[in-house]
Amino acid sequence: MDGFSFWTSQGLQELRTRNGRLFLDNELQRQLDRQPLEKVERRYAALSTTLSELNRQEREATAEWQKDPDRFKQGGAAGAVSRMVDARLKTEPAMMELMKMQRFVVKWARKPPVSPPASRSMTLHLILTATAALPMARLVSVLLVASRASQRRRNGQCLACGYNLTGNTSGVCSECGTVSTA
Repeated sequence: MDGFSFWTSQGLQELRTRNGRLFLDNELQRQLDRQPLEKVERRYAALSTTLSELNRQEREATAEWQKDPDRFKQGGAAGAVSRMVDARLKTEPAMMELMKMQRFVVKWARKPPVSPPASRSMTLHLILTATAALPMARLVSVLLVASRASQRRRNGQCLACGYNLTGNTSGVCSECGTVSTA
């Protein structure tokens, strides 16, 4: 696969060849567009894991405290309560960030900034044919002119207009005035 990338008003484009076809697409731009959302998704997954762990810690501390609530009155369950409070204090900022991310994702879903896929391709044979047409037409034209001149020279005709020069001794065509080189 060969190709190169370039910037247009629509973003990053790529022109490449593969398996006898020429492709023009914007997949590189689409990857660039998706990067912010992928970062948010990774952070969202990390926050979800953190929140799950904090909730588990809070549940364990609550269960420990609930086993013997009378110990709390006597000051014996202070460790469980402090762990519950710590878990709740750590949970709040994580929940706030998670809610911000959810709003971002909802906004993203309404108007996705990812470029729509735009891919065009054609066979290289078609491109070769299209680019070879003009030089081939010129070659055919030159060959036809050379063939016509050769035939006129053999038949004793003027090379410019085709007038029969049999018996002409002046070397100038009496029809068009061209000097004969024969």
